[in-house]
Amino acid sequence: ASLLATEEGKRAIILSLVTTVANNYINLCNLDKQLEISIRTAKLREDSYNIFKLRFEGGIISELELSQIKSEYEQALARIPLIEKQITQQENVLNALLGKNPGRIARGKTIDRLVFPAIPSGVPSDVLEQRPDIKQAEALLASANAQIGVAKAALFPSISLTGNFGRQSQEMSQLFT
Repeated sequence: ASLLATEEGKRAIILSLVTTVANNYINLCNLDKQLEISIRTAKLREDSYNIFKLRFEGGIISELELSQIKSEYEQALARIPLIEKQITQQENVLNALLGKNPGRIARGKTIDRLVFPAIPSGVPSDVLEQRPDIKQAEALLASANAQIGVAKAALFPSISLTGNFGRQSQEMSQLFT
């Protein structure tokens, strides 16, 4: 039972590792999408800044309005390196989980194309019994129950019927005292 509990513990750890890798990959795809949006935003802000700069030079808007638009553009530009840093960190975490050296992670589908599987209705509760952590707990319970039996057996006296090198066992000589 203890061995079975250890095996189920191993399965639980593997399942946990796979789940962690999947979650981190989804986070990485999410960061990729944020970077894409930030780059597009920065490009749109740059276009707006160029238009407002022309309007300022034509005397249509004030310098304050131009400064506000320039500030928005610079904020959008400043966000890009932060997201790139987060992407690098997320890639390093994934590589560590996978036992690889730090580096780029190959991408599959984008976050928009990832589809989570639907859980069908009417799934029996027996499926829960297949979880490794549940099986491990059951095996540990069986092991503890067996250990109780061993402890109870240790309360009763034990008799050794064999002698030591042809001599009578000392326990046997004191059996009736």
